[in-house]
Amino acid sequence: MYDLVLNGKFLKDGKLIEGSIGILNGKISRISLGELKGEETLKIGRGQVILPGMIDIHVHLRDFRQKPKETIKTGTMAALHGGITTVFDMPNTDPPIRSAETFRLREEAFERKAYSDYALSFLIAGNCDEAKQSWLTSTKYSWEPQQVGYTRRTLRKTSSAHRI
Repeated sequence: MYDLVLNGKFLKDGKLIEGSIGILNGKISRISLGELKGEETLKIGRGQVILPGMIDIHVHLRDFRQKPKETIKTGTMAALHGGITTVFDMPNTDPPIRSAETFRLREEAFERKAYSDYALSFLIAGNCDEAKQSWLTSTKYSWEPQQVGYTRRTLRKTSSAHRI
């Protein structure tokens, strides 16, 4: 039995088919042309197609001193409304995310306010020791190097929300 089953039309191998998608522990575990049993079942209506969530790798969620521009709450809510399930937050906020303390504050703010999954960035500009300190004190996250315009490290966090 699955935690969640989606019944409806979806793309598989380049073809639009009718079937079921079984979700277990937040991950797709089976795709079937037949019916699957689940604790919860969602029937996707006529004329609708089940699609994967999108990822936006460049968002500016301001909070801190720039709340009138965009906040974590409003930005992640808007992302979900548009089918985006994961956002990568840019570190050029006010103040910029370039110290262990500012990163910790950003991390806590996202944990409280984010509606979608997210990745947090750390701006590295002659402050490698600060980046290392952030990494050492943040045991919940994994670090992967990213190169996009300037050097930074990106943290990936997944929420407990349904991910499909």
